[in-house]
Amino acid sequence: MRSQRRSVGVATALATALLTICALIGLSATSSAAKKQKVRAPLPGLAIGVDDTGLNDARTAPLALTRSREIGASYVRVVAYWSAIAPAGTTKPAGFDPRSPADPQYKWAVVDGQVKRAAAAGFTPYVVILNAPKWAQNGTPPASAYAGGGAWKPSAAEFGNFAHAAAVRYSGSYSDATSGGILPNVSVWQAWNEPNLPLFLAPTSPELYRGLLNSMYDEVKAVQPKSTIVTAGLAPVKSSTPAAFPKDFAQQLLCLKPSNGWFDKDPSCPGLAKFDVLSLHPYSLRAKPTQRAAVIGNMFVADTNDLSQMLKAAGANNSVSPGAKRLWITEFAWFTNPPSKSVGDPPDVAGKRTAISLYLLWHAGVTQITWFAISDNSGAIVKGGGLFDSGGRAKPTYYALRFPFFVRQDGRKLLIWGRSPVGSSRTVSIKALRNGNYKRITTVKPSKGGVFQKRITLKSRKTLTLLAQQGGERSPKMGSRDFFEN
Repeated sequence: MRSQRRSVGVATALATALLTICALIGLSATSSAAKKQKVRAPLPGLAIGVDDTGLNDARTAPLALTRSREIGASYVRVVAYWSAIAPAGTTKPAGFDPRSPADPQYKWAVVDGQVKRAAAAGFTPYVVILNAPKWAQNGTPPASAYAGGGAWKPSAAEFGNFAHAAAVRYSGSYSDATSGGILPNVSVWQAWNEPNLPLFLAPTSPELYRGLLNSMYDEVKAVQPKSTIVTAGLAPVKSSTPAAFPKDFAQQLLCLKPSNGWFDKDPSCPGLAKFDVLSLHPYSLRAKPTQRAAVIGNMFVADTNDLSQMLKAAGANNSVSPGAKRLWITEFAWFTNPPSKSVGDPPDVAGKRTAISLYLLWHAGVTQITWFAISDNSGAIVKGGGLFDSGGRAKPTYYALRFPFFVRQDGRKLLIWGRSPVGSSRTVSIKALRNGNYKRITTVKPSKGGVFQKRITLKSRKTLTLLAQQGGERSPKMGSRDFFEN
């Protein structure tokens, strides 16, 4: 939480052999035996991103990027504070061209550095823009609004102007005046942050936010037609009276209304939201990953599938812009105690709950998760979400994110899931603890991107302790019934 990111060959050979046999004995190729020959679709991938204040500084970024690579991250979330880049003041300066990235009143150096460092290290940078300068806000907020800096009624038109300038600057063909080189391309853009909280957007209006989102979409797509536009990640809870429940905010943003257990398009919706990826920040504060939020309308890990269903309903009802939509988690962590006594779990428990959360989010349709943050020394509001403690030691959550492994036993049926280290596609061995040693019980081949899943039938209902191994690296262990206890 931020303060002010089966083998086709075998199946094909069997099918060919079957067709040949059918031809020789005079059977149709559409016989029941032939119909059973199916090629399994590859498993959906799960990309990992990182967001950490250590990435902002040239002195701390090398270590932060190294640690990001260790967990198999491919994305780096870069925060661009519009109010820090644009000129200050309550009135837009005379002669200032907000659509030109070359205007001398813009200050791009911090974001330039973050984007260049991430790209040079082989990561895909994605930029979130938030916090309007005072001249781009509509007046002064009343104290009752609880509005954060840069949050009060930002102008959609001015936001679009700034997004246009940023898209041009990071189009992949813009020359950096400082170095004389070409700045890296940024093709993934996120419009704002947690707009259901007045700390970031006030008033917390889906209509106000839709204007900002659509303005970014139109302006960035005009410069980079193949770019990806991500909605602001919704905060998991309604934290104050002026805030909005994330579930309600998402429903209104997607122009939906409940109807007989599903959703219809809301005819009163003033316009369709334009985006490619829907985003959530499902920090499960004080809850197990399998527990739904106690207050209806809040959204934790176990509630994420509800958002996935809303996204499907929006597509079916044509209540959002056309095109395939994805679901991302652009901020997530599992907190540990120490240091967080209020919402943290003991480190080993946090590690296990991280693996369970990754599975549940992936199963809900999530295709990217950005962990915030790498270190407990980061600028997060709630401490304890780092993968490394304040002394630089790796926590169990680090190992759970690098090599997540999840199992669930129902009787003699065992579900196995995981993601191999750094997304490797090498075969993974699944091992069970027997007589003090881990013995292989099966193997599984990860899909592209490293995700693997398998279902097997055990010889007995006995509870097992298992782990996954790829090469010389082992995942954290997990009991076959831990899912029901965590």
